Amino acid sequence: MIHRTLKDLRKSYALTQKQVSDLLKIDRSSYTCYETGKSHPPIDTLVKLSKIYNTSIDYIVLGKKEERHHVGTLAEPRIAPYGQGNNTLTLEQDELELLCNYRLLKENRKKELIQYLKTLQED
Repeated sequence: MIHRTLKDLRKSYALTQKQVSDLLKIDRSSYTCYETGKSHPPIDTLVKLSKIYNTSIDYIVLGKKEERHHVGTLAEPRIAPYGQGNNTLTLEQDELELLCNYRLLKENRKKELIQYLKTLQED
């Protein structure tokens, strides 16, 4: 179950296994084993994956549909590669990677990043 969910989530975000493994700071081969069911991600990796995909660990592990999205998110947000969206949020690849990395930050670091980005806009 976990392996199919991970693959589906990755594809829905238009990410490669390499990109996800880079975000997780693990070898691609380790991540591939998660998607093929040869091994299961440890809890710290599940936490990171839930942040990247903005979903619950229950959804990743158990496939609980009602646990798909965190409270306060849109009902069915979908992210597609730039220019390939049909009523979806479309992002270029670098924007998607930025978003995924942002989600992995601690709250205080997110605030610092937002403030820094605002100063860049002033230039």
